[in-house]
Amino acid sequence: MSVFIRPWKGKDYESTRLLLLGESMYGSDPDGVQDNVLIWMIENTLSGDWKKRNNFYKKVYRVVTNRLWRDATPAERTAFWNRVAFLNFVQRPVLGGPRSRPSREMWVQSESTFRTEFERLRPAGVVVLGKTVWSYLAEVGIATNLEPGAYQVVTAGHACPAVFINHPSYSRLSADQRRLDLDDGQPVRRPV
Repeated sequence: MSVFIRPWKGKDYESTRLLLLGESMYGSDPDGVQDNVLIWMIENTLSGDWKKRNNFYKKVYRVVTNRLWRDATPAERTAFWNRVAFLNFVQRPVLGGPRSRPSREMWVQSESTFRTEFERLRPAGVVVLGKTVWSYLAEVGIATNLEPGAYQVVTAGHACPAVFINHPSYSRLSADQRRLDLDDGQPVRRPV
């Protein structure tokens, strides 16, 4: 399967090489989605043109920076998104809404594209946004536990440290998950 939904890659991505890995997106017409839809959503979240009330990308900002979207300046928000890449593992939109789940077939069909994009982006660290994504990565041998508390994402052509957290839309994020931070471009959980 070729890349159906192109990843977001901020213009300053090379300064951190931090990859944020989501699960999927949803829509009413999965075959009618343009390949740049993810880029459009992030650009329009930053510009304020997309005013979705529970915007996922604002929640990602909060988890990684420990700041509410409304408390940050537009320049701070843009600087954050310019320093990261964002990729959904499942490459085709899921029919339905926020609680809709990708089929097993969608996961399997997306695996080779993920490996290709991961090796192309060559991240220094990965934040896996959701336990379901992490579980699938572990099941197929992409995510490994090096030692207690130390994880990595690995493919034939690249490997890097990783952390996984509950999905940012999960309403009961722990204090620890709100303290996720960057240290030289690598994801780190700061003590509370």
